Amino acid sequence: MRKRLRFFSLLLLAVGFFVSSPGVGHAAPTSDAIRSSDIVQTAEDKPAVAAVPSSAGEQPSESDPAAAKEDEPAAPPATSQPPQLSQNAGDTPPEQNSEQNSVREKAAPEKTGVAVQLIHNGSDPVGQALAFALKERLVRSPLFHLGSNGEHKIVLRLKTRPVFSDHPRLMSAYALTWTFLENADTLSYFLAQECGIVDSTQPDELARTLAARTDKVSADASYLFE
Repeated sequence: MRKRLRFFSLLLLAVGFFVSSPGVGHAAPTSDAIRSSDIVQTAEDKPAVAAVPSSAGEQPSESDPAAAKEDEPAAPPATSQPPQLSQNAGDTPPEQNSEQNSVREKAAPEKTGVAVQLIHNGSDPVGQALAFALKERLVRSPLFHLGSNGEHKIVLRLKTRPVFSDHPRLMSAYALTWTFLENADTLSYFLAQECGIVDSTQPDELARTLAARTDKVSADASYLFE
């Protein structure tokens, strides 16, 4: 009887041992589950720490902007004065070019008046003085300007000869013809003519008279310029 009681007591002790053991009745958590739960807990409880580059060649992580700024090259210091462009010896500043253009425009006024051209034929001194004085009168007058090849103009053909071949400086005979020329490819139209004698003291006075006559001739032929 005692043997049976001792057997049952041992049996109960064995059953109680197995029931209280963690491997019996309850599944023990695996190592993988324990690691994942620990990782989740540490990720929630602790802030993220930026990875420190192990070597000089590695780039810092995006989560560390301070380290990225330290690795960027320093910007050059800003200067208060803008850089000046180098100029060659032959270059001219734009401001100087504009000033030169304005001076040229002022120096070359617009053409006004009737276009004229003077053609002189003669080698006598008095005749040359008359041709020079007449051309100067026409150029200086606001009523005329020297015509170009492509515009309508009045052509003055002056021919002079010395009266005395032995004394060419005393006086000369002159013949002046006014013609209208449309262009270089057309024939000229006869307008007027004048002949006379001029001595060495009369070129300037006669030039003034011939310039006034040219104004009258151009007024009579104004319809040809339309």
